[in-house]
Amino acid sequence: MPRVIACGGRQQAFESFRTAHDDGGMTSLPVLLVDGEAEVHAANPWEHVRHRTGDKWERPPGATEDQIQLMVQTMEAWFHADREELQSFYGNGFR
Repeated sequence: MPRVIACGGRQQAFESFRTAHDDGGMTSLPVLLVDGEAEVHAANPWEHVRHRTGDKWERPPGATEDQIQLMVQTMEAWFHADREELQSFYGNGFR
């Protein structure tokens, strides 16, 4: 079953993803979910975060394009607007 693990700020989320990806082996498939922060013009999401000022993240060796998902600004607004409902669904893991 999939599960959501809140990892703190943007850089912390990337570091946690890299660790999970490196340590996961065949038992898990970590996916990094972060805000796109701007309109995405790159051909794939890893290129977007590699070129984005403030990120400059390199795709970890072996990570696929599907292992990073970018949220649009509307989704971010929904997280803030419906915080109580999300906490009731995900529990205290959603902050």
